[in-house]
Amino acid sequence: MPFAVDEHPVGALATCAAHPPSGETVSAWRLRWGFHYLQAFSPWDEDGCRDAVARYVVRNIGDPGAVLAVDETGFLKKGRMSACVARQYTGTAGRVENCQVGVFLAYAAPDGSRALIDRELYLPKKWAEDGDRCRAAGIGDGVAFATKPQLAKTMIGRAVAAGVPFKWVTGDEAYGGNPGLREWLEKEEIPYVLAVACNTMIPTAAGPKRADRLAALVPATALAAAELRGRFERATALRLGHGRRGQRPALAAGPPVPAAG
Repeated sequence: MPFAVDEHPVGALATCAAHPPSGETVSAWRLRWGFHYLQAFSPWDEDGCRDAVARYVVRNIGDPGAVLAVDETGFLKKGRMSACVARQYTGTAGRVENCQVGVFLAYAAPDGSRALIDRELYLPKKWAEDGDRCRAAGIGDGVAFATKPQLAKTMIGRAVAAGVPFKWVTGDEAYGGNPGLREWLEKEEIPYVLAVACNTMIPTAAGPKRADRLAALVPATALAAAELRGRFERATALRLGHGRRGQRPALAAGPPVPAAG
């Protein structure tokens, strides 16, 4: 049902909630508009909600052997009013589209449990340079441009500061290809497994080598033994009762790895 643009939002929502569209029940319509009110007008603390979700996840599926996985996803949009919307690449569509892009931090426990514990909305440079547009979309003056790897670093740092238990961090080439993120993880002594392009040059004692050529030097028997060790470690943890909250056995508890070759 139409209403004037200067009408009070609460009254407008109440009017809409009382007149559901054809084919939708009154209860479903009210629920949808109620959620819209919560997002758009209710004075709630989204960062506080994020922290509460992280605490809930740690309490229920927290495990020192868990993995933090960073990745992004796009939200396709038709207009240009949504915060941070722009024509940019999104894996959701597999091409450049008008969309928002969010970077997310997922928590993956060894027992298969999964949950999202953090998020950051990517602010394109054109938005960051347009203060009026940012303010109109509800983006504060203190929000500066940050690359997606920088957003990932911020979220991983928050997880560490909050005492979230995990063993290592993983991400795709968009994050592994960023030297700054890798160097920060190494400085903080955070183990990671990040994808890189095959032509990435990796420092070695014999000089820089391409990533794909180094990978080809790893014997298949060593890779198979590493997988076997991982399975043994998980099984040992379950047998010893070192599941979600207990201390997991060290890697040395697994079977010996056969010599390379």
